[in-house]
Amino acid sequence: HLPFVYDLVRELNPRVFVELGVYKGESYFAVCQSVFENHLVTKCYGIDTWIGDLHSGLYCPEVGEEVASYNTRYSSFSHLLAKSFKEAVREFADGSIDLLHIDGAHRYEDVRADFEMWRPKLSKDGVVLFHDVMERGRGFGVYRLWEEIASPRASFLFEFGHGLGVWKGTPVTKDDPPFLRRLFLANSFDRQVINRHYASIAGKVA
Repeated sequence: HLPFVYDLVRELNPRVFVELGVYKGESYFAVCQSVFENHLVTKCYGIDTWIGDLHSGLYCPEVGEEVASYNTRYSSFSHLLAKSFKEAVREFADGSIDLLHIDGAHRYEDVRADFEMWRPKLSKDGVVLFHDVMERGRGFGVYRLWEEIASPRASFLFEFGHGLGVWKGTPVTKDDPPFLRRLFLANSFDRQVINRHYASIAGKVA
């Protein structure tokens, strides 16, 4: 889903982006690359303990070190916080985050707790990305939360790969970026077209 994330950041132009669960930084640095190449003023924050969890397993220390080393090329706007999500949430003011990517522990209880804890930090038009929405085995429960919160004109699901949910707290209006309007107002045919488009690009990237 990296090509979509790159485009979303370019079109949304968020003031603040936060990723919960950075791991090796693949998705996080796709955002940073979009910020850099599109000359945006976005502040990026990647939050992870770099210890691991139930689904990812335990990390070796080198993972966090490699991420920190790579981040130096974006250090003017990118900040890595080696903290738990609960510790880090205190560092952000309510209403300050325009784009939030939730990709921490994937049990239903965990992802719901992360969503509820960080939701007050979203700006009025803030957008949330949920990874692994299509995963239903091995204790994954993101799909359950998605089924509870997804609504017309305010959500979109990429069904390929492990799934990526795009969510907004309120339905889109004429004041939202055209890119977001096209996404959230897509009919069933357009949703298939958008899915195929980004699946094709992602395949080429892979």
